[in-house]
Amino acid sequence: MVYDLSQPVFNNVPQWPRFRPTSVTTPHLTATESANVERITLMTHTGTHIDAPYHFFPEYWWLQR
Repeated sequence: MVYDLSQPVFNNVPQWPRFRPTSVTTPHLTATESANVERITLMTHTGTHIDAPYHFFPEYWWLQR
């Protein structure tokens, strides 16, 4: 069984306070450009993510490479 713990990404989603806010825009719509395109700007610590072991254990610095 798989449990999906993913959190949605949306404008101004809660995140680390020092980072720029997350932004989701739709610069092209089907009616005008024949394609649906979204631009998502976010930091790597936004939403659901996994930190590398080095984040907690300095002796694993080589895993960052």
